[in-house]
Amino acid sequence: MMLLRRHRFCLLLLICGALLLLCTACGREEPVSSTQLLLDTLCTVKVWSPADQELADRAMETVADYESLFSPSLPESEIWKINHSGGESVTICAETAEMLKLALDYCSLSGGRFDITVGRLSELWHFSDGGALPQPDAIAEALTSVNYQALTIGGDADAGYTAQLSEAGAQLDVGAVAKGYIADQLAAFLRGQGADAALIDLGGNILTVGAKPGGGLWQIGIEAPFSDRTEIIGTLHVEEAAVVTSGIYQRQFIEDGQLYHHILDPGTGYPAETDCVSVTVVASSAAAADCLSTVALLLGRDAGGELLAAAEGVYGAVWVDHSGEIYLQGDLDFSSAV
Repeated sequence: MMLLRRHRFCLLLLICGALLLLCTACGREEPVSSTQLLLDTLCTVKVWSPADQELADRAMETVADYESLFSPSLPESEIWKINHSGGESVTICAETAEMLKLALDYCSLSGGRFDITVGRLSELWHFSDGGALPQPDAIAEALTSVNYQALTIGGDADAGYTAQLSEAGAQLDVGAVAKGYIADQLAAFLRGQGADAALIDLGGNILTVGAKPGGGLWQIGIEAPFSDRTEIIGTLHVEEAAVVTSGIYQRQFIEDGQLYHHILDPGTGYPAETDCVSVTVVASSAAAADCLSTVALLLGRDAGGELLAAAEGVYGAVWVDHSGEIYLQGDLDFSSAV
């Protein structure tokens, strides 16, 4: 779900530097920034060149505009309309069509292990309210509506676009693609406005724009799993790139000694069984990094690593297993803190 009750994020205002610590000492010029609670999380845009407060504020307004399109919790958003269409065709804008087509590509690439039609399942688990274990029969019923092939995107730029969910009761959950897609669009907006250096942080989905002011590389800290957002396992040193982490610790609850996390297996309806607790993907596109980090975690280090190695625009990944061991994939500049 994209829109939580926002009072739960007030704490983030105090510890916003700890979700993915951004070590961005950038020379003499100080950035301007804009921060808001959007997309279920704390979103920040920093702009160094030009250091224009109006531009940073307009960038955040762009994030809010996309939230109004994509949030399944906002009545009259386009995703909400699709989810409540009763199987009827819904008119959508070009951006929604593009985002959904991108998500469908990764559903297909993963062989259905990643599926954006798990909306009914997601609601059953109530992770937005702390989590609750659903009844098995409710899970079994919700599973009957999970089928990404039931989503059809039609039309074109001239005639307009449509979306249709033909599976009875199916609902979309775009939480694993929306922030990445928005970050890419936001970067394009900033470049179009003449920005040469900026950093976009949509709740830990990081995208750097241009070269780091003052020289050197952007430094992005990776959160230590189960550290309550207070520690990092190390720092990635990147040029212009997206850095996105998926982890089983990000939204989870424990019942009868069993941990239940928010990354659901569309085949079982339960949290995915995986050999890693987190995967951080570094890529040229934030949307790709967003989707692929989830896909890779679902598949595990062997199959997920093969998929990442074959994916276009992926620079590498940082894997953390259940014992805390860190595995690097690709040619990454990474400094361990443990």
